Amino acid sequence: MSLIGIRFARALQSGRKDAAASLTRERVLVSLLNKRAVAAQMGADDMEAMLRAQIRWSLPMIDWGNVHSGSDLPDERCKGELVD
Repeated sequence: MSLIGIRFARALQSGRKDAAASLTRERVLVSLLNKRAVAAQMGADDMEAMLRAQIRWSLPMIDWGNVHSGSDLPDERCKGELVD
């Protein structure tokens, strides 16, 4: 393998380590929302629909089967539990 190939392989490997460690749900969601906005501006309806599905999938879910009010007061809103 040539010297440039070795350097490229090392740079590629270190880039993978940094990117995987820094991803959070918020960053992924921001990236998907930005991509969806660009797809909408370009008029790429299929791409936008695909990104909307990915955005829905990446949002945290509320388990409405475990709904409880948290107190005995009647004016408190019901709260569900977040599910990852």
